[in-house]
Formats: sequence, C-alpha cells, structure tokens
Amino acid sequence: MKLYPLHIFQEGRLHGRFGKTALKATPPLRAARAHRHAGITIIEVLVSVIVAAFGLLGVAGLLIKSAAYSNTAHSRTVVTQKIYSLVDRMRANPKGVANGNYVVVDAGASCPSKPQPHSLCTTKCDPEQIAADDLCQWSQELQAPPGELPGGTGSVTRVDKTNLFTIRVDWKTPSQDPVEKTYSLTVRP
Repeated sequence: MKLYPLHIFQEGRLHGRFGKTALKATPPLRAARAHRHAGITIIEVLVSVIVAAFGLLGVAGLLIKSAAYSNTAHSRTVVTQKIYSLVDRMRANPKGVANGNYVVVDAGASCPSKPQPHSLCTTKCDPEQIAADDLCQWSQELQAPPGELPGGTGSVTRVDKTNLFTIRVDWKTPSQDPVEKTYSLTVRP
C-alpha cells in the first residue's frame, strides 16, 4: 500500500492527493484554554521586566567601571607625556645629566618660592642652572592644568653607576576616596 502526504487543510477537512478524505478536525476548545491561561501573561511580563532590570543594572556597573578605567588610562597617558617632556630637556643638557644635576627627590623643591613665568636664569646659564630651571618648569607642568594630575609630584633618581635614570611621578585619583598612584619609567637620556 502506498501512502501519499496530505497537503491542504480546509474547512475542517483534510484533503489528500487523490480527492477528499472524510476525516474531520476536532473543534478547538477555546473557552477552556482561555480560562486555564488567565493571568499567565502578566506573570511573564513581570519576570521579563525583572530580568531586564538586572541586565540594565549590570550595564550601568560596566559603564561606571569603564569610566574609572578610562580616567586611569588618561592619567597614565598624561604622566607619560610629562616624563618624556623632562627626558627631552635632559637630552638638551648632556653636561647637566653627566654632572647629576637632574637627580632630585622632589622636583618642586628646585623652584623658588615665587614662580617665574619662563626661565629662572636670564643670562648665560651653566648646566646646573639649566637643570634647576628644567626641573622647576617640569614640576609646574605636573600641577597644571587643574584637575589633570591632582597633587602631582615628580622625582628623578640615577640607577647605580649607569647612565640610566628612573623618573617617577606620583598623583592622587580625583575621587571621593583619593588613592595615591605612581608611575615610573627608567630611561637613558
């Protein structure tokens, strides 16, 4: 016996390939189903709202963490630029580097109490004066513009018996509970 697939369902009757079949579809029990499922839709909506709320809370947390990491990355970029600014000044004064004039615990200590707008030495300067001027200007750069590196201080140390220098910058994070951050770089000017 060969079986043929049923193709069309019309008016409650199934039609086969070779004419109408006498099978009738059973009428749906709409009233019974509607009564059984009453209220399920509201529960499904409430559950989906709760799931969506947790998802949005997670996204908000990610945005907050992302902003904090972005601020830290920006601060490190600024610090790196400031360090290379001092390295370029050191390369312009090789005698001052050789004499150890750039080695300082606090770069702001080399500044006079009354800051000068451009340069500390006005006539022909020796390498020591140029180094003091460079460190003073660098210290002022670490603290300006406001809010970029709050509480920024810098120091320069020489690695023992080498021509390498470690330049270190410390600053505080601008938050409700400030944290001391440090970034150091060892360079050969």
